[in-house]
Amino acid sequence: MNHARLGFLAVFAIGACGCSGWTTAAGGPVYSVSGRQGRTGGQVSLDGILTPKAHTVFNRGNSELPVGFHNGFEALLTPDLKSFGWQTGLAAFWMPKPVSGFLVLGTDLHFDAIDGYFSFGNFQPYGQIGVAAALGDGPHAPVFTLTGQAEYFIHYLAYLHDNEPKTDAFIAIKLGIGFLQ
Repeated sequence: MNHARLGFLAVFAIGACGCSGWTTAAGGPVYSVSGRQGRTGGQVSLDGILTPKAHTVFNRGNSELPVGFHNGFEALLTPDLKSFGWQTGLAAFWMPKPVSGFLVLGTDLHFDAIDGYFSFGNFQPYGQIGVAAALGDGPHAPVFTLTGQAEYFIHYLAYLHDNEPKTDAFIAIKLGIGFLQ
């Protein structure tokens, strides 16, 4: 019973501490580096990078931790591939005052429609590098991001169809707008 109370207290403390970072809606072109026709198109995403605020027990001093968590939902829309994925990873970033950079490494889970066939993949690697610019100060100031992204997909169910590609690799350029946390 004491372990349950301790677990509840830990979850409550993390949830009550508040977070710093940003959330953006982004979009842009996506390019297949696998050399397959019909795999170049567009991408839209909703991304967030968050870390505990400076006033919490997780930080020392008055600045945010330079590491945090990335969570994102994205859709790749190409003529031959429609994919919806959930990305989660670790981020190295600094709050934009007014401009800063960030780096994200993680894995994703994706569900795909490939040439009319359903497939999926998980624990697929992705990486992002970009810059963020804040227009103002404060907890809800607007922020703009420019992100370069690379990701690699393994389509598990494509192995059931002999002529379907088993893997894909993509690069994307995303322009985002959102707000600071």
